[in-house]
Amino acid sequence: MEKKDEIKEEKGLALEMLGEMKGIIKKQWILIIILTILLAGTNVYHEYLWSQVETVLVDSKDGGNASYIGNDGDVNNYGESGSPKNEEQNQQTEKGKN
Repeated sequence: MEKKDEIKEEKGLALEMLGEMKGIIKKQWILIIILTILLAGTNVYHEYLWSQVETVLVDSKDGGNASYIGNDGDVNNYGESGSPKNEEQNQQTEKGKN
């Protein structure tokens, strides 16, 4: 009789553990789905923000200086080694010489 009781106890314990595992696995799947949705949402938000940035490619095609006229009407004429910071520094040093 004792063996039958022990077997019933073991089966009861195994079924209890199985039930707990099913609950844990269900919660994990829900978490995975939520995280996947959040990842997709952040990707869409990133693409939206990136589409708001205006990118302009200026190519001189002959290796010379390339000029770009911005939306504000300013003409930027930077050569291969030129940059906005270098241009500002050059203007300041020229003003200091005068």
